[in-house]
Amino acid sequence: MNINEEFLKNFNVLEEELVIISGLKGEFVSFSRALDKVHYSRLNRVVTDKAVYQFLRTASDVRNILSHETNACVPSEQFNQRFKALVGEICDPLIAYDIATKSSQMLIARMTYPIKDVVKEMVIRKLSHVPVIENHHVIGVFSRSTFFEFYANHEKISVNGDCFISDFVEETPIDSHGNESYVFTAKDTEAYELLDLIGKAKVGEKRVNCIFVTEHGKSTERLLGVITEVDLLKLPVYDRKRNK
Repeated sequence: MNINEEFLKNFNVLEEELVIISGLKGEFVSFSRALDKVHYSRLNRVVTDKAVYQFLRTASDVRNILSHETNACVPSEQFNQRFKALVGEICDPLIAYDIATKSSQMLIARMTYPIKDVVKEMVIRKLSHVPVIENHHVIGVFSRSTFFEFYANHEKISVNGDCFISDFVEETPIDSHGNESYVFTAKDTEAYELLDLIGKAKVGEKRVNCIFVTEHGKSTERLLGVITEVDLLKLPVYDRKRNK
């Protein structure tokens, strides 16, 4: 398969997907019409990007030329690879589990774990939050602010080598963190949908520090992974920004 054939094959795949995403009905919906609908209605995070939209319009012009004369032009290898990557990003988007730090690679804590060991490992790995696990699911979070929360609740604090995570049982539940919140998402959630979750949307709101990934996004399910701002940097949108 030469470059022109590969380009046209990928273009047809993208055209079918954009028509579906656009929701436009009719006997024939053109690529340009579907593209405009998806872009201006912000129906897809990738296509909403102005630079991507303009590139896809150029790709449409190339397809129109080739549809009239197959050998009239040949897309460069760089152009073809960029187009192929965007088609994959739109038609087969990354999901939450793809970018998550998997549970097997995570530092976790249990109620029976000594505080000194958890804190030491947090310092080594430069972590600010550690999920507290029981029966494979998240029951809370031990974070750097847990000590502050403890002091605020009890007006005293004394930590030594004999302390365990269970000694902070009132401060570790997910909803007990004063300025931090944690959410759950299903493993097959499109990764781009998570961009608006991390961080603080409005003044006064709790900041979402991480997203826990489970099978269906339920807190009672086995933890499969966690997503932080660092994990979101795995999304292609950030590669495009760095390469501008």
